[in-house]
Amino acid sequence: MRLYHFTSFNTFIKIWHTKKLLFQPFYNVNDRLDRSKFVKIPDFSNESKSQLNKLDIQLASYRQISLLTDYSETIKGFMSSMMWGHYGDKGNGVCIELDYDKLNLLDQTIIKNKVDYSIEIKAPTLKKEDDILNFIDTHIDYFFFQKTKEWEGENEYRLVSRIQTELDISNAISAVYMFEYKRPETQTVLKLVGEDILHIVVPNRMTNGDGVSYPIKAFKWKHIIK
Repeated sequence: MRLYHFTSFNTFIKIWHTKKLLFQPFYNVNDRLDRSKFVKIPDFSNESKSQLNKLDIQLASYRQISLLTDYSETIKGFMSSMMWGHYGDKGNGVCIELDYDKLNLLDQTIIKNKVDYSIEIKAPTLKKEDDILNFIDTHIDYFFFQKTKEWEGENEYRLVSRIQTELDISNAISAVYMFEYKRPETQTVLKLVGEDILHIVVPNRMTNGDGVSYPIKAFKWKHIIK
C-alpha cells in the first residue's frame, strides 16, 4: 500500500533533513467537528460535568498524522487536485509517497486505520461510572476515525497516538512529487532527493486535471513539457 503526505516546500525541506513526520494535536485539524467530538450524557449534574472535563483532558493528549491512500488502482493519491490545493500549497508544494510496509507501525502505541466517512455520525453516551480511558478505547473509531461525508475526497489514512510525537519515514520514502520542472524549488528538491525519487506531475485535461507523473529521468528524456 502507498500513502501520501502533502506539504509546503519549506516544510518538506525540514521533513527531508529529519526524515520524520510529526504527530500534530487534534486542535490543528481543519474539521471543527473532528477536533471537538460530542458525547451524550444521561443528565446535567456535577458528576457528568466532571466526566466531560476528564474526557476533554484525555482527548487533548492524543495526536495524529494524516495521510492519503490511493483512490483506486488507476487513480493514485498524488493525482488529487483537491489535496494539492488544500495541503500542497495550491500546487506549489510537495507530495511525499510512502511505502506502508517500510514504516515502523508495529508499535502498539500507534493506532492506525482508514477514516470512515458517514452521512450520520452517532455520538456515544458517557455515563458517570465510566472509566474515561476505557470509554475512549471502546469508541476509538468514533473519536478518531469517523468524519462527515463532505470530507470523503481526502481519502484519509490516519495514525493516532498518545505517546509518540514523531514517525520515522527514512526507509519508507518511495517517491516525491512536484509540479513544474523549471521552478527553482523543484531544482532544489532534485538536488536533495535525486533523479530516481523525484517525479514531475503533468496535468491531464482529459482526467479533470488530475494528471500523471514521470520520474525526472524519463521526464527530461521524453520532454513532456518544453
